[in-house]
Amino acid sequence: MEYDDILGKGRKFLIIDTIDCISSYHYTAQDDEGTWNVINVYDNGERAVNYQKLALGFSKKMAEFLAADEELSKKVADKERGYGLINLHKVIAEYNQRCKKRE
Repeated sequence: MEYDDILGKGRKFLIIDTIDCISSYHYTAQDDEGTWNVINVYDNGERAVNYQKLALGFSKKMAEFLAADEELSKKVADKERGYGLINLHKVIAEYNQRCKKRE
């Protein structure tokens, strides 16, 4: 799968975690010190992005990623309590719940 990475586009074989409105995948990568890290990738059907790409400027980038759900996107963009980077998994779970209700 090709996805937006920190330095442009990434292309890796990914392990599927969940298939949903926003699907999640991961892969492992070894850093320069030999430590293995888990890297998460999220796919909203229009584009896939490495979670690290969302970190800087989270509220703006994540709001754009969630644009199909205007209400949730606004909560993230407005930096409402509980909708920040630390709650990324919660935000994605909420998006997926709301998405199923819209279908």
